[in-house]
Amino acid sequence: MRALEERVRELEQAPSPERAIDTQELLTLGSDFARVWQDPSTDMRLKKRIVRTLVEEIVADVNEAGDTIEAVIHWRGGIHSARRVRKNTTGHRRVGAEKTTEILAQMAGRFSDEDIALTLNRIGIRTGLTWNADRVRAYRGYHDLPALERTDAKPNEMVTLNQAASILGVCAMTVRRLIGRGVLPAVQAARWVPWSIRRSALDEPPVKQAVQASKHYRPLTARRDTKTLTIPGL
Repeated sequence: MRALEERVRELEQAPSPERAIDTQELLTLGSDFARVWQDPSTDMRLKKRIVRTLVEEIVADVNEAGDTIEAVIHWRGGIHSARRVRKNTTGHRRVGAEKTTEILAQMAGRFSDEDIALTLNRIGIRTGLTWNADRVRAYRGYHDLPALERTDAKPNEMVTLNQAASILGVCAMTVRRLIGRGVLPAVQAARWVPWSIRRSALDEPPVKQAVQASKHYRPLTARRDTKTLTIPGL
């Protein structure tokens, strides 16, 4: 053990070999930084080592009056940079607030709170809480969004894809084709969210003409006089 301790002391006292700094190599490593950092195969432990190597300290100042955090990054070498970060909040406003509001604004007044909750859960908007009718109702109330009025006294100006198909007297796939071709204007806040179509757009001449053409369309069938190609040896 004494021999090993002596050997350790010798190694600690021995001067470390100095390596000449290759400027070109450093510049090459710097240009590869973004690629390495964004590569999905890069281990999180390597990213932590990179951060510890580059960052001296981070000073954060919480803005109590607002919803942001002012962060000043002190990089090794004396360079400083400032960043403004939004504070995390609890509830459904935490994740995807803008997209959530857009989806609810499109569906509110046309769908029940239960249907809206099912849609939000199906498209994967997660905030730590599962959407249900009560949470959708609370969210609508906070953002002053209307509730579904279960009455047929006044038809809604905005209709869904299936409702538009029923009004036009065609199948839903035909309406989807009209939307894809740009003939029928429609909006969709996110994938799997019901399409929103203005009822007045169904009366536009291009839509009427396209619907009429689709009703006269007949699939091609094989003609009896079609010649058959015969391959010798088969």
